[in-house]
Amino acid sequence: MTQKCPTAVIQGMTVQKAARPGVEVIIGMFKDAQFGPVLMFGLGGVWVEILKDVSFRIVPLRKKDAASMIREIKGFPLLEGRRGREAVDLSILEEALLKLSAFVESIRRSKSSI
Repeated sequence: MTQKCPTAVIQGMTVQKAARPGVEVIIGMFKDAQFGPVLMFGLGGVWVEILKDVSFRIVPLRKKDAASMIREIKGFPLLEGRRGREAVDLSILEEALLKLSAFVESIRRSKSSI
């Protein structure tokens, strides 16, 4: 039980090792009324809230779409590694965008709901 919600029932918890320090990114999707599924990429955490520095593409994405989404944000130099920080593996970010695009496209084709 908690003080804020005395009727809450906690059935378990998950404990995970903290990720090593690095640059947070955000990858998301929304459904646009006119264009359908759209993917978003940008710097994550407080950066997305403050800078609103994100890029968008309509699903399905091609490899060059994923690459350009990453490289067109103003915060891209942070991903390249600056001031002693390690560069991010851009191919992993591209792969994540492509996998999300493929997932969204597969649902759209199977259910026409996204």
